[in-house]
Amino acid sequence: MSDEKPPGNLLLNFPADGHRIGARWNYLSQIEGPDDVGTTFGLISLKENWIAVDGERARHILSKLLHRNMAYGNERMDSSLASEVAKTFLDTFPDDASFFTNGTWDEEPQTTGATTFGPQWSPATSATFDGGIIVCSKTKIGIFWIEDED
Repeated sequence: MSDEKPPGNLLLNFPADGHRIGARWNYLSQIEGPDDVGTTFGLISLKENWIAVDGERARHILSKLLHRNMAYGNERMDSSLASEVAKTFLDTFPDDASFFTNGTWDEEPQTTGATTFGPQWSPATSATFDGGIIVCSKTKIGIFWIEDED
């Protein structure tokens, strides 16, 4: 992963569909963990409910969240484009980065009898559905967060 891109923001709004997608990154000399990063960028504090994931799982989670909306599973963008967007964002961070999410977004739904259970998550915004990745390193922090409404 590279540390060459400058701090920045990306916010995409899809008001007709109730979607909001945002990515932000910045340089910091000190960080205290995912909760501090999340609240720095406007998320609700989840304290110990952040889930640590490795870089490959972070890429998979972002790709999945970008590809289909959380409310109904409708395609938001082509899966290859979603993978490229996720990779591009994650590649802006140095090799010492740690990754966190708020839910089991990459797990397949489980069926018990006639009931299907989707992902479990801790809400980090006031949206009906929200998920993404928080990135922490020694010198750089970032967040790629997606909100969906039903």
